[in-house]
Amino acid sequence: MEMNKSTGLAVFVCIVLAGMVWVKQGEKQERGVSRVSFTQLDSTQISGLTIKGKHPVVLKRQEDSWTVESGRRADATAVKAALDALVKIDSTNLVTQKPERFAELKVDEKEGTHVVVSSGDSVVADFVIGSADAGGSYILFENKVYSMKRVFPGTFSRPTASWVDRRVVQAEMDAIARVEIKVRESESYSLVP
Repeated sequence: MEMNKSTGLAVFVCIVLAGMVWVKQGEKQERGVSRVSFTQLDSTQISGLTIKGKHPVVLKRQEDSWTVESGRRADATAVKAALDALVKIDSTNLVTQKPERFAELKVDEKEGTHVVVSSGDSVVADFVIGSADAGGSYILFENKVYSMKRVFPGTFSRPTASWVDRRVVQAEMDAIARVEIKVRESESYSLVP
């Protein structure tokens, strides 16, 4: 049974149109898509990080430096790592909305690391980071759990001592001309470059 040319052309056009519809459906659609994203946050405007969970800590910005709640100077590298990880969070990979799965993914109150980010008196981000696997971690945001690559709980959940800057002297090496050391009841000695 042979098709005439017009029937063949009509079938071809239908196949092309169906293919275009199928491709269009596969594209990311913003409307109605569930998303967690903190990429729009300006890390220079963040003034506080409150971390609750296994290793709770409160960090506050004071002008150009950060302090731990006790008032001690915070380790700039640790704070920068947390802020850099925060602004990388951007995912539409919804895993679940079922609260009964939160414990399994370690985003519940018992196991999760709750992070609250503030700018002045406003909370600009509030999420829980849970268990990590080879590709990243689970993040609970607005009662939805997302899978997020390249962000790990250890960036936020660390013992307080690892947030504290342990440097005795805050100076660049090339600015130091001499260091004098005196131990009680003994002679002093000097170190020079």
